[in-house]
Amino acid sequence: MHQFLTLVEVAERLGLPAREVRDLLGRHGIQGRLVQGVEQYRRNDVVGLLERILKDLPGERLSHIDGAIQDQPAGTGEAGNLLVTRLLERGRITCCLHANTRPSALRKLASLAVSTGRIFDEQLLLALLEEREELESTALDNGVAIPHPRSPHSLYVEDDVLVLARTAHPIPFGARKGVLSWLFVMAVTTDPDRHLRLLARLSRLFRSHALTESLREVVCDEEILSAVRSAELALT
Repeated sequence: MHQFLTLVEVAERLGLPAREVRDLLGRHGIQGRLVQGVEQYRRNDVVGLLERILKDLPGERLSHIDGAIQDQPAGTGEAGNLLVTRLLERGRITCCLHANTRPSALRKLASLAVSTGRIFDEQLLLALLEEREELESTALDNGVAIPHPRSPHSLYVEDDVLVLARTAHPIPFGARKGVLSWLFVMAVTTDPDRHLRLLARLSRLFRSHALTESLREVVCDEEILSAVRSAELALT
């Protein structure tokens, strides 16, 4: 995979004019370089910026990012579009995560991720999750949080991992206006582009009031998968 993206490639991912993208990157201190007259940016810098601002992007922009990044064959037909559902089917779901604080929630989520057998260094994963939350909380304003490592490539991960957990009661996780969080969706991917696409899809899905309200009531893994599947099909 190329380590740099051209300005045009970044603009395509965001669905914005190149001039606006250049201004956005500049405001966040991300500088490009000219290579044979073509403006280029470090891929990891761009991905890091975009994943931090995803929760504030409008749904239309998230939809564009989700659709624009096709780093692997998406498949055909209905099943090929169920990115989150497919990962949850082989991930971990728990309806009662016993955690009262952000640190305890992150510890439990890291442990669940390691229990899938596709991540092996629980302490490093936990450290990366904590580092990301210190940078800026991944909590949305509706009780959902989407914790993830900022630099997943530093982990040895055999395959993408998605963990969904519901706490026994809402806990403080850093959301704006003091909103408490009760639903946690933790993602770890093996590729920077897929990382961004998955976060965009998760942000689209879990902004849905209908989905989050249904997930308050369900009592088993199968019901959670069914609710997520229905919501994800409605996006495609």
